This record gives sequence, C-alpha cells and structure tokens, in this order.
Amino acid sequence: MGTAGNLGECSFSLSSGSLSFLSSMDSSPSLATQESIDNLSKLVQELHVKLDKLLANPSSTVSPIHTISEQSSYASIVRALSQSEKIKDKSQRAVLVGSQEKATPQETAQHDEEVLKEIIDATHDKELKDAYTSGSITHKRFPENKTPGRRIVKYTLPSTSLRDRLLSSIRSIGRPVSFEPSMYLRRDLMPSELNQEKISREEARKRNNEAGCLKWGVRDCDLIKFRGPNYRPLPTGYRNLKDNEVDSKRNFDIFALTETWLNDTDCDAFLLRGMSDYFVFRADRVDSRGGGVLIYAHSSMLPVPVSSLVIPGYECIAFDIFSNSSTSAHNCIRIVTVYRAPNAPISETPTFINYLFQ
Repeated sequence: MGTAGNLGECSFSLSSGSLSFLSSMDSSPSLATQESIDNLSKLVQELHVKLDKLLANPSSTVSPIHTISEQSSYASIVRALSQSEKIKDKSQRAVLVGSQEKATPQETAQHDEEVLKEIIDATHDKELKDAYTSGSITHKRFPENKTPGRRIVKYTLPSTSLRDRLLSSIRSIGRPVSFEPSMYLRRDLMPSELNQEKISREEARKRNNEAGCLKWGVRDCDLIKFRGPNYRPLPTGYRNLKDNEVDSKRNFDIFALTETWLNDTDCDAFLLRGMSDYFVFRADRVDSRGGGVLIYAHSSMLPVPVSSLVIPGYECIAFDIFSNSSTSAHNCIRIVTVYRAPNAPISETPTFINYLFQ
C-alpha cells in the first residue's frame, strides 16, 4: 500500500517499495552499496517528478519561489538519514526550561531529581511511574560546559511514546505546584527547530501586543492560539518598543533596557538599525533565555565602556559619560544598569556588591 497526500488540487504518492527501502536502511555506519545508491537515486527522481507536477499545476496554492534540483533533494535526504540517530535520541527526550540551579552541583542534582519525581507523580501514569522507579528515566543539565545558572534539564525516557505521554499529561493537567513562573516542559528540539521557536516567540509577542492580552503562545517550535474567551492580561514589561520607535524619536541621550532576551546571535548593527550617532552597550544572559541589559548612549555624551558582569541571577553593564569635551575624572558620571532575577541566588550577592564598589 502506498502513502498519499495532496496539496491544493494536485495529488502525489510514494510507492510501498520506496517506503520499504527507507524503513529497511540500517542506522549503524556502513559502506554504501551500489544497490542502495541506485535505490536512493530512484527515490529522489520519483519525488522530483511529483514535485515538478505539483509546482506546474496552476491551481496549486504553493508559489514556486525556489527551483528545486535533484542534487539538493538528494542532499536533503542524505542529510536526514545521516542524522537519524541524533533524531532518534532527541525523540526520546523532554526538556525542562527555566529551572534555577542551586549553590552546589550535588544540591542541583538532588533538586532536579525532586522536580522530576513531582512531574512523574503529577501525570498519574502507571507506566511512567514504573519507568521512573526502575531508573529508566534519567536527567542531566545541559550544556555541561556552561556556567551553572539556569541551564536546561534534559530528561531521557525509554521510548518516544513515553516521552509524548509525559508532555501530553503535563499540558493537560497544568504546571506542577513547585514550578517557577519561567519553568516549562517541551520536547528536545533540533537546531533548526530552535531557530524556528525563536521566530515563533517573536511572532507570538507581536500578536499578543496587538491583541492586548496573552492570546498566542508557542508549543515546542509552533505558534499556537490559546482557548478563549478569557485571556490572561499582558505581564508587566511585556510590551516592547515598536519597530523604529527609538529610531524615529531620537529625543534621548541615554536609554536603558532590562530583560532584553538577547544572545550572541543578535548583532549590534541590528540593534542600532542605522542610528549612527548612538553607541550600544549590552550584557546578555549566557546560561539560559531571558534577562540581559542594554544601554543606548548618544555620541555627544562621549560614552566610554567600563565593565560588565554576568553571573547567575545578575546582568550588569557600566560606562562613563563626560559633561563636556574634557575627559578628566571630575567631569565623569558613571552609569550602571542592572537586572536582578527574582530568584537570584543569595550566594552571588557579594560578587554583585563588590562589582558596584569597584
């Protein structure tokens, strides 16, 4: 039996032989045989014929934006097959985002175990509880080489079906009692999906700002609409400046922002967007999403960067400005912008205080 689908008014199908070829490929490393190469080439060619018909159909809802070559299709299939083991591993993992780490690795491990047990108990799923009791569900902080703070927790389950039941149960019953506001569960995403998640979150924020309430959200990497009619109000500080609002007014010398949610993929050129008469100084959170501080300073203020501090629970940036063209010490004013997370660890407070008195 073949697998069929349709898009617009154009139908296409894959033969059972093509599917059996894919399912029979061994995930373990091995040298390609001529037969396997011929089969894969035949499959690519068959897909190409279907795609050509689809894009050539005037009634199709798909616009042929890019020309698809057999080589690119072949490369995409080979790339997917080469990542099959990685995809399989991720399909058995769930990720906890936003969980604050404790003072020591041992305390963090104990805390993560308690959270996992609470999640499993909340599902009321016997098979999940049995898997947890037998030690088949494990957890670890990731990435291991990053500074402790709010690194994600990866849960590895025995199978994809158990992982899906865990996520489905939590989403249906709601967040466990001990969850902090920033904590949520999702599946383990591929790098391309993480980028899509970021795009979806930006779109959700834009739509929520337009609606004036939390009407949209993101599940895994997909944009979703919450059930109405009673939507939660926008949290304090949720609204961002509209595009080019800073650029169009230009009536400030210094402008500071907290909770910028920026990371190393956001370049300064994008933040300035043609504002050549301003400088931008920033300190991004590095161990998890959220947080971060940023300052715009007009060039007439003669801004000079001093230092920045990024530790668990704190992001700080400092620079000096001068009252006239003289840069002597008595004309200097130091500007410091700080973001302190609500659950910042007390153990980091002395480091923060010492930074302020430098």
